[in-house]
Amino acid sequence: MRRSFGVIVAIEPVCRHIVYDSKRALAVLRAIDSPNLQIILDPVNLLGPHNVADCQSVIRTAIEDLSDYIAVVHLKDYVMSEDGQKLIS
Repeated sequence: MRRSFGVIVAIEPVCRHIVYDSKRALAVLRAIDSPNLQIILDPVNLLGPHNVADCQSVIRTAIEDLSDYIAVVHLKDYVMSEDGQKLIS
């Protein structure tokens, strides 16, 4: 039985967390299957040293995968550390 209380819960995919990319976030959304579960999309949080070279593709894929579920968009800039080991935002 589903109940509706008008509450939205949003998850934010982060490359260093358990929901680490848009495909994983989409799997969670589909498994929960509730209009009350949505996404906070901060594209920079999907980037890390392992995929920053493909940042445009990563961000495009996230928007394509998650566009129907995005409740909030958070944008920020980033730079790579001098040693190239981490993103600094």
